[in-house]
Amino acid sequence: MITLRFLMWLVMLILAIITAHFKLRLFPHVLIIFLLAIPIVSFIFLHFFKKKLKVSINPKTRMIDKEEMGEWVLTIYNNSKTQPAMTQIKQENERMMNLFTNPYESLNLSLTKKSEHIGVLSPPLFSLKVLDSFRLMKSNYKHIVTDSIIVLPRLESPLLNLKITDQLLVRAQSALMTSLLRLEDLEMVRPMEPGDSMKRMHWKLSARLGDWFVRTEESGPQPKIELIVYPNKGSSDLDHRDDFLEVVVSQIAYFLNKKLSLVFMGTDYTDITQINQARLSFALIEIDHSIELRPESDQSVVLVFIESLSEQIISQLILLRNEPIIYLFNKNEDPALLELATYNNLLIIQDEEI
Repeated sequence: MITLRFLMWLVMLILAIITAHFKLRLFPHVLIIFLLAIPIVSFIFLHFFKKKLKVSINPKTRMIDKEEMGEWVLTIYNNSKTQPAMTQIKQENERMMNLFTNPYESLNLSLTKKSEHIGVLSPPLFSLKVLDSFRLMKSNYKHIVTDSIIVLPRLESPLLNLKITDQLLVRAQSALMTSLLRLEDLEMVRPMEPGDSMKRMHWKLSARLGDWFVRTEESGPQPKIELIVYPNKGSSDLDHRDDFLEVVVSQIAYFLNKKLSLVFMGTDYTDITQINQARLSFALIEIDHSIELRPESDQSVVLVFIESLSEQIISQLILLRNEPIIYLFNKNEDPALLELATYNNLLIIQDEEI
C-alpha cells in the first residue's frame, strides 16, 4: 500500500527522467538511480521490519454484564535494536492515529466496545498499518491473536414474575418430596428398633406416617432438580433471547436462595452451587435443540425453560422418563403447538404478563 510520500517520489522520478534529456540537466543520472533504489529499499525494509513488531490484544476483564463496556489492551512492542517503529491505527468511527515506538519500547492502547447481547463479545474493528522509514509504503499488520470477553446475563430481570417463580418452586419442591418418598419406598427406611441412633431418624416420614422410622443407610442418592434451557434456534431476535436468559437466571438465583440442589443439563452435567456459575453456563449455552435428555436417575426432577415451543422440542420432552415441569417464556405462542403439548400431557406454566 502506497502513501502520499510515494506519490511525491513518483512525481520527482518522472521530473528527473524528463529533465535528464535537457541540454541543461537539472538532475544527474545518478539521482535517477538513487530515486529508483528508494522504493526497493523501502519494500525490503518493510518486509523484514514487520517481524520485529510484536502485537497482542488482551481483555482487561474476562467477564462483564450485559450493556457494560468491554475493554481490551492493545500492546505494540518494538523488538528492534536500532530502528524506531512508525505505525498507524484506525478504529471504527474514529480518526487515524500515528504511533511511534523506540527500540525495545512497548506502547499500550485501550480499545473499548459496548456489550449489547449476552454471549461472546469480540474486540472492536480496527486496522493497524506499519510504515517504512521513508514513509513511502505501509503494510497491514494481520494475524493478531485476540481473546473475547464473555457477556453474562444480568440478575434481577425486570421481567421476572415472582408469582410464576413461586409456582415453579412449589411444583419443584412437591416433585422433590415425591421423589424422596419414592426412595423411601425402595426400603431406604425401616421402622425404628431399640438401639437405633436418633441421628438416623427420618423426621419427615415419621411425621407423615405417625410412626418412628430410621434410614437404613447413612447416605443415599438424593434427587436433584435438573435444568434444561431451550433458547430459540437460529433466531435473529437477540433482544428476546437476552430477556429470556435473564429471566431464567433470576429464577435460578431465587431457587438457590431456597437451598435447592440444581444440575444444568448442557453438553454435560454441571452442578450449580453459585449463581455466577449459572450465568456463565447460559452465556456460553449452545443454541442446539438436539440435547440428549437423560436424567441422572428416575428420582430426578426435570425443570425445563423454553423461549418458544417447536415440534422438535415437544417430541424430545415427551421421551423423558419423569414428567417435566415446563416454563414457557413466549406469551404469543402458536395455539397449535400449545394444543400439541397438552395432547401429550405436558403441563406448561406460561407467563401471560410478560
